[in-house]
Amino acid sequence: PEDALESIGEILVSQGTTITGEVAQRDLIDRALRDMPSAPREAWVLYSEGVPPTEIATRLGISYEAANTRLTRARKYLKDRLRHLM
Repeated sequence: PEDALESIGEILVSQGTTITGEVAQRDLIDRALRDMPSAPREAWVLYSEGVPPTEIATRLGISYEAANTRLTRARKYLKDRLRHLM
């Protein structure tokens, strides 16, 4: 989703990372999202669409703590994955 791409772009900027070309950036992001384990990916996609962690927990049928854990894992995965792809 487009919002997920923007959220990942914010991670890259916060790390001081620059990727030349929007196509190259989207390719890296698409690969990272595709390869992310499904549980954190589900939480990340909802979060990037503006769904708060409490609602993510409800929608996924998990606890609030589990939703936050999945989001933390998603962020870490994306940071690590995108750092290695550059």
